[in-house]
Amino acid sequence: MRILQVHPTFMSVRGGVERHIEGLSKYLARRGHHVDILTAEGGRDVSCEGGRVVVKRGNGFASLFNFDSYDVVHVHGYRVPWANLFGFFRKLGGGKVVMTTHGIYPSRSRVDGLVKKAYDCTLGGVNVRLLDAFIALTPETRDALLGLGARREKVWVIPNSVDMERFGELPSPESFLNQYHIPSEGQVVLYVG
Repeated sequence: MRILQVHPTFMSVRGGVERHIEGLSKYLARRGHHVDILTAEGGRDVSCEGGRVVVKRGNGFASLFNFDSYDVVHVHGYRVPWANLFGFFRKLGGGKVVMTTHGIYPSRSRVDGLVKKAYDCTLGGVNVRLLDAFIALTPETRDALLGLGARREKVWVIPNSVDMERFGELPSPESFLNQYHIPSEGQVVLYVG
């Protein structure tokens, strides 16, 4: 299967979405799929055992219509207009489009709320009704998609995975405590978010 992952950033930003895309792409490539990543910035290809993931730069408006060679276009981010436009035009052209939302966050201010509402009533709302399937990382995100008008049978809850190979050689707890000058009888509070 030929799969195109779409998100505006990939190599310049190393956040959770970018790591998600890289891990998913490597996983699919190892299983024999042809995977490309389309970004606004381009970047270097990603090698993995049994395959390679090609990173391409979207070249303006013309690249919105250059999807015919892909079986599936997978856009990342609900309120990410750059990626959402690719999904929209691919769907209009008759292709299969999946979206991983990566969270639909509440408004933080009145202006933020107005901007989000405008997006939800335009491109966001159209895509919620038009695209083939949605991956929500949490039940709360699924519920937000349903509240925006997505059909229940199109929304799947699939939590983020953890690449255990990245954590195979962890330092000893004592070295961590020593590095941060924490007494051995001290307590550590860990926050991931």
